[in-house]
Amino acid sequence: MANLLAIYGPPPAFVTHNDDESLAAAIKERVCHTSFCARYSELLSLFGAPLNLAKSDFSTQWILRFDDGAQVRIVDSRDPPADGKPLPSTAEVQNPADETLRAWLILAGLKVPAIARVQSALFARRMADRGVDAIAMGKQERVLDAVGIAFGRAMRLPVSAARLPTHRDEHPREPPANTVAAAGDGYSSDIVEAARAALPPAIAAAVAKWKPLRFLTHNEDAALIDRRGVLQGYLGASAIELQNLFGPPLRREGVHITLEWGVRFEDGSCVWIHDWDATNRVNPELPPPESMLDPRILFNGVEWHVVCEALRPAQKLLRTMTALRELCAYAAGDELFPVCMHQAGSEASASCDGSGGAGASGGSSEASGGGGAASGVGQSPAP
Repeated sequence: MANLLAIYGPPPAFVTHNDDESLAAAIKERVCHTSFCARYSELLSLFGAPLNLAKSDFSTQWILRFDDGAQVRIVDSRDPPADGKPLPSTAEVQNPADETLRAWLILAGLKVPAIARVQSALFARRMADRGVDAIAMGKQERVLDAVGIAFGRAMRLPVSAARLPTHRDEHPREPPANTVAAAGDGYSSDIVEAARAALPPAIAAAVAKWKPLRFLTHNEDAALIDRRGVLQGYLGASAIELQNLFGPPLRREGVHITLEWGVRFEDGSCVWIHDWDATNRVNPELPPPESMLDPRILFNGVEWHVVCEALRPAQKLLRTMTALRELCAYAAGDELFPVCMHQAGSEASASCDGSGGAGASGGSSEASGGGGAASGVGQSPAP
């Protein structure tokens, strides 16, 4: 499947400390952007020998400078392993024969788009190792975005044209993935062809595995514009991840909620996912709503509120997100990072039948933001 995916453009040109010794000087402004998983041998082949400093917080690190002057530092994670084992020694980390996927940190200035740059460079190297020219792979989408969009479209339930939304929407409408559309219906020919295109084998296998979780969204069924239910839990994810899977969000104009997705699963159960007090509408020090869907902005992770009439749809949402993460990890050759989802506080979790509890909402009103994190929602039966 990987050779059918695309990345966010060609990796930008860079030099490392092996090319310019002046890069060994400490970067004054460095913020931990994110972590990613890679084998030491992959980074060794991509960036050359690591920089080993006598006095450093890290045993293994590379310093990069891109063609626009932005600098990035890639370092080994010093967080203790989850299994309780001691941290590996420098010799263990820098063993080219070791195929362990280790966690690495990306440090750079706050406004440097370091994540996409490192991801693109690493993905291009992995594809080159497989004999694939990643730069010539087609549409310029980051690999995980391409996977999420393809998986989300393939998981859509069939829907008749009569059920397509008629409400006002800022976003152009795409046809449901499993329906036959024609260019004359107002869709461009490339969107029609994309809807009809054969799925890459790994995505087709994931759809078959998670078939009971197929869904419609507010983009296919206007009835999902109106929220109902209570606050059931909190989901940690980025807005881009949710948009890839469920399509463009509803744009809310309230103070507390700005983006929302309505989802109905095949069994008829529904769930709504929205932000709560996450933008400058409620606090001028928070980012503006439009930044949440800007892939160039870092730290786009949000704790989303999950509203539904019973706990089971929230569990289905968790399993759907897990399916997406599994597929993305497979595509990128990375380790699977679990989805973070917590059940709401005792009042909301005690009323899983929708008969009461904190955060009750109906229609297009905004759900209450109450409830604290408690036990994980993920302990759910199979869909």
